[in-house]
Amino acid sequence: MPFRLVTSCTTMDSSSRLLIVVLGILAAGLADATDRTLDAYLNPGCPTTSCTTFGVNPPYANNLVYIRSEVVNVTDAKQYRIFWSTIGAPTFIITEVSPTDPKDIQLAWNDFLEDHTPEGTYFTLYGGRYAGIGFAKLIEYNDVNNTGQITDANDTRLYYLDRNTVHWLNVTLIQEDDGNLLANLTALITQENVQFNLTIQVRAHPGDGRAAQNPRMLFTPSSVVVRVILDRVPIHFANSRFALEIVFASNDLSKVNAVHSEDISISDEYSPGIFTVERVGGTDTYVQWRPIVYTKVNPGVSDSTRSHTGPLLPINNTMDWTNHTGWGLPYSLLGGLNGILDNGTTLMRFNVSFGITDDDYYNSTGFQEWSCELGVGQPPIDVVSKNVKLIIAIGFGIPAVLIVIAATYVGYLRYKKRRENRLTLLTETTTTNYQTLTD
Repeated sequence: MPFRLVTSCTTMDSSSRLLIVVLGILAAGLADATDRTLDAYLNPGCPTTSCTTFGVNPPYANNLVYIRSEVVNVTDAKQYRIFWSTIGAPTFIITEVSPTDPKDIQLAWNDFLEDHTPEGTYFTLYGGRYAGIGFAKLIEYNDVNNTGQITDANDTRLYYLDRNTVHWLNVTLIQEDDGNLLANLTALITQENVQFNLTIQVRAHPGDGRAAQNPRMLFTPSSVVVRVILDRVPIHFANSRFALEIVFASNDLSKVNAVHSEDISISDEYSPGIFTVERVGGTDTYVQWRPIVYTKVNPGVSDSTRSHTGPLLPINNTMDWTNHTGWGLPYSLLGGLNGILDNGTTLMRFNVSFGITDDDYYNSTGFQEWSCELGVGQPPIDVVSKNVKLIIAIGFGIPAVLIVIAATYVGYLRYKKRRENRLTLLTETTTTNYQTLTD
């Protein structure tokens, strides 16, 4: 599959004074027999130097990656706009736009960065349905009862992912061999004389496929895959586990609150022993994940634990927005979205904790990695793969063949014995008749 990488400097409009890095990816031979491009812009249209870097040793960044996912020369093909931001809490949004009127974003940069208030709106998202997630805080809890649930913890430590405690480095954008666009987002978290790094990797895709990283999730052009990596995070309890507080937002066509569901997946080829996919969403927007957390960089079959999902709770107003998520999300790209707290908008929060009953605690390896997938439309569903079908066929086929061979052999022995008995009987009858005649 041929690819083309285009790097240039441009602006989103004539008034912009900031050069924007544009990364274009052209993928050919996709499943829909069209060519889809991923054009990525860093801080598009930002007129202030605070969009680039602030501080020294190292210089920290305000990262907003804007991606136009479009199909070349097909006017009725689906078009998407994708946003990855580390301003405030890390936020990821994908929206479907009209192929006949694909507008760009509208963002009031100065107000968003400098005069931001939790109830303000600074970001207008053109298009139809959208789905977004934000990571409000990282939670360390003391699981003394070894239940894997925050509600049973006797002590917790909260790391709010806001601009006061989290400093993000400049984003790194990479074109991968399969045409995917990868962003590496690395943060330095400082709180009460504790410092550590948080790494998030996020990918956009020009076509359908399966991720190369465990747990090898299926993806589509209308989804992004997000990986959270906790590597050598300092712990404060003897029985430390970690959890993420996640906020899910959408304008799902059902106009109802999102629900948490678990779907059975009989294929566990890429995540052995995990036969479920968890999902939060409505009828046409979602975030989904396999409940598995890897505990080593290059995990083997046994180098994992399960995740546990807490209750799904609504965010109803600005006070809920601030009190329950800290100051990171209200000041994020998701928090500045026009209509985020309006009626009809789905806005829910929930925790995903890493580790379950009787599994090792975080300090046993000092490494954990969890992935989720955010998208619009119908989520990709795992089916039984060819390898699993082959294994099943071999598992049932070989015994069946052996049974047939054994049955055939037994039948042959019985037939042979009956034939020998007939020959013996015929011989005895012939001999008796001969003796009678001679007598």
